Amino acid sequence: MAPRPSCYHGSDVAGEDERSKAGPPPLPPTTAQIIGELLDGRYRVQGVIGVGGMGCVYRGLDERLGKPVAIKVLDLSLGDRPRQVQRFGREARAMAAIRHPNVVEVFDFGQTPTCVYLVMELLTGCPLSELIGDGQRIDWALLAPLATQIVRALAASHRAGVVHRDLKPSNIFLIDNGDGEVSLKVLDFGIAKLNDGMQLTQAGSVFGTAAYMAPEQATGAEVDARADLYAAGCVLFEALTGWPPFTGGTYIEVLGKQVQEAAPRLAEVAPELRVPPALEAVLAQVLAKRPEDRFSDMRAFEAALAGAPPLAPSSKAAQDALAAKIQAHSAATPELLRAEATANFAAVLEALAFVFVTLGHAPDANLDAAELETIRERLRTWSTGPSAPAANGRDAIVELVDDTYATFASIQGIDARLSKAWAQMDWLGRTLSLSARTRVLADLWAIARADGRVTILEERFLAEAAQRFELPHAAPTKEPTRQLSRAPYTPAGGGPALGGGHGHHAQTKHMVFSAKAIGPDPEDSLD
Repeated sequence: MAPRPSCYHGSDVAGEDERSKAGPPPLPPTTAQIIGELLDGRYRVQGVIGVGGMGCVYRGLDERLGKPVAIKVLDLSLGDRPRQVQRFGREARAMAAIRHPNVVEVFDFGQTPTCVYLVMELLTGCPLSELIGDGQRIDWALLAPLATQIVRALAASHRAGVVHRDLKPSNIFLIDNGDGEVSLKVLDFGIAKLNDGMQLTQAGSVFGTAAYMAPEQATGAEVDARADLYAAGCVLFEALTGWPPFTGGTYIEVLGKQVQEAAPRLAEVAPELRVPPALEAVLAQVLAKRPEDRFSDMRAFEAALAGAPPLAPSSKAAQDALAAKIQAHSAATPELLRAEATANFAAVLEALAFVFVTLGHAPDANLDAAELETIRERLRTWSTGPSAPAANGRDAIVELVDDTYATFASIQGIDARLSKAWAQMDWLGRTLSLSARTRVLADLWAIARADGRVTILEERFLAEAAQRFELPHAAPTKEPTRQLSRAPYTPAGGGPALGGGHGHHAQTKHMVFSAKAIGPDPEDSLD
């Protein structure tokens, strides 16, 4: 079967939230602003674990107990917005209200003059999203016990009066317990609905992730625990087939399918899949469009799953292979920045240079001095020290950009250039850690802003880059823009200015046509 198109993984949507009017939110502050700080005289911030649309998760140490912890910090640029702080506090209360071995434990919540933070247990493992999707899948014999844990975690959440509203593979964390036993924790209750009488979103607002969103949630209608049932069904469908039930090129397209189209059968997406017939029926019911046609609650869903046992038990080899995958992702190098990793480091720089040049040039068929300087500056930050001279005695970064420019200019047509750029992005996505990918996206935003404005086509390029890196499509805090020459860049060795040979207007028109394949309009991603 031909591979299904990759689903849109863009940011969540907050229909009437104040950020929807101001454009994408900024990325969290640079790690230097908070790493090393002692929060409230107790929690030492040690390093970045991951990044989300609202803030950053850090590794930390509870110095009072000598215990490692995870610290989720609200983006400092949002910290003075009462609604965001209230929502962050609601997440803390939601998670603290749930006591269950399959839900991440919360230890503390606090606010300092510079940040708002949440202290949680520190987990070792990897999110389910690392092991499924884009054709990757897990056999039902291995998945069934994990599905039971997911359902029980959500049942505990619902008993505590909390509806998650954003269950997805990246919010399900797998832990290898040894001896082939794998457990999980449900994370991130950042947009959870609590039965506490507080109203932080206006009627009709849409929150969540399109590929896992129940139809009633996608239309901004009132949601209850049955929305989590639907999301759990989407996660299990993807884990079994390697693809979510609904895919599309934009957030809005996927939402439309969630509302209007019947979910496909497992066999339609993965004909070779061998599962008990009862499982097809269970997933069809949990993915019903109308909430009243789904299971009444998580207990009924768990009973139905138990009635669809695997056709054969999982082998010890399969269990060990799953555990090994979790261990491999747990032990992944946090950053690929060391110069001593010569071969990979050089390849990373080359890939970055091509992507940077493509973004700088493609939207207006011109690479000006401001963009060029920013590209060189950003590439230098990926080195551990001053640039080493190239073989001809010139600065190595200058040489790299010139060589990259020559390669870029030799490729005929914007579609071919974009194709190469996306191939480089995909390789970087597989090679770099989450924090490194986040850093690349920040570099791309800096390049887009170098000439004093970010065009719609640059926004689309950035949205596609974020999607391929599985990151929120969010702009970093704006940096001062240097007023530099807009003269086209010409390599030191001579040759045509970048964009020469095709004509400015023809090239720009072609880019507009090709941009339809780049990614969603900025308006499709508002939170």
